[in-house]
Amino acid sequence: MDQETIRLIVTAAGALLAGWGGAALTSYINRRNTTDTLAASERSSKEQWERTKSREHELWVRDQKQEAYAEFVLKADKAVSDAQSMWRGGKDDTAINLSGARMRIRLVGPPELRTVAWEVEEAVKKLIEYSRPSVDQWGLPRASTDKNYGEYALLRARVEALLQDFVAKSRRDLGTAVAGDEASRETDPDSSEQDQVD
Repeated sequence: MDQETIRLIVTAAGALLAGWGGAALTSYINRRNTTDTLAASERSSKEQWERTKSREHELWVRDQKQEAYAEFVLKADKAVSDAQSMWRGGKDDTAINLSGARMRIRLVGPPELRTVAWEVEEAVKKLIEYSRPSVDQWGLPRASTDKNYGEYALLRARVEALLQDFVAKSRRDLGTAVAGDEASRETDPDSSEQDQVD
């Protein structure tokens, strides 16, 4: 073998070793990049799943709050309507129980709403008791001389003010309040001063 052939074989062997080394290095880098990409993708996927899970829970809690607040307001409004009917001489068929609705608020509502809900419930109880007609020993309604419209109107105004406060606070809690809510109080056509018995 001459010098030229040996040099050619050594060069070819060096090139072959360099090719294998380059391929091995490239393979290692690609493998590492793939592993890093998969790990980053997994972290991103976990973070996205956690965000989705958290958002779904927030929506579920908001829905529960909205249902609880609406149920409470509807039952309180029905109780006020029944009290108005009783004051006007209607039948005493009030079976409104705000406690169940208030208990739902205790489960999902913030402390300030729990307090207002309790105040509404107590005020409604007083209004219903005051509106209930007096009965004689045979269970027949009789005219009561110890009840006056002024006291009834004060009790009803208190209930309505507490309900407005409850609605305003629940709207803030749900994130549905707008700037003009506090300034413009809604007027209920049913809350006129025509409740007085002649």
